Amino acid sequence: MRLHVPGEWEPTRIGRRYLMFEDETGPMLELKWGPVKGKFSHDKHLNRLSGISARRLVQSVKQKAMPDAWKAALEQGTDPDHEAIAFSWKGRTVTGTGVILYSPRSRNATMIQRYRNVRQKIDPVFLRILDSFADHSADGNLFWAMYDIRAWVPETFALTRHRFSPGLYALMFSDKKRSFTLYRWGPASVLLGEENMATFAEQHLNLPGQAFHPVRVNDSTGLEWQQSRRRWFGIGKESVITLGRIWHAEQTNRLLGVQIEGKRKSDLATLMEYLCDHYETR
Repeated sequence: MRLHVPGEWEPTRIGRRYLMFEDETGPMLELKWGPVKGKFSHDKHLNRLSGISARRLVQSVKQKAMPDAWKAALEQGTDPDHEAIAFSWKGRTVTGTGVILYSPRSRNATMIQRYRNVRQKIDPVFLRILDSFADHSADGNLFWAMYDIRAWVPETFALTRHRFSPGLYALMFSDKKRSFTLYRWGPASVLLGEENMATFAEQHLNLPGQAFHPVRVNDSTGLEWQQSRRRWFGIGKESVITLGRIWHAEQTNRLLGVQIEGKRKSDLATLMEYLCDHYETR
């Protein structure tokens, strides 16, 4: 999923297939998506949404005519053969409107729901959101952006865990053979203090006694390392290789890191170069 939202909206809930954005007044935008098994039905999804809304003490969700402007906006980032309906509901103080999309090609369904104050009549914000919305990749890579980090990740990797805490962001991805983590620490000037980058990596990535080698990453000073160890898989042990890099993005006062695990060094080395070239902070 890719979309642009106003800067004052905060992502208050992040799920594997769910996003909720809010500002100081309450919910602003909600997204749900996932694969569909069997035959897809817009009516079924609308009825399910209506049942959820009824528990929130609002009127039943109703299908409405799709505005031409919405239809044109959605054509930019969705599959050409996508199917879509529009809906709306009204509560005592809040109204909701949105779309339910389905792509026969990817068999993925998406609900985008906008919350508004009942006194608001015109909502150009939602049109801009739909215009920026994209639910598939054109080149086999997915764009991930949250807060001040941005990365392009091969679409074969799924997000397995994430962490957004003061001073540290971490996104963990895996496919059937490899896994990797993107790190972001900041502010670097405070975290490093009197320490060098090697000492920081040893402490924060649990690498005591690790041998580091200097490397340049995106015109920044950095370090890289490699480990090889044997782990239990099933009924026997197999070798696991870990490659890692950490670098100081001085312009943004951040430390960025990438750590990859897998069994074939050549695959890991190629992936490392791609991830480092396509990972940045602003």
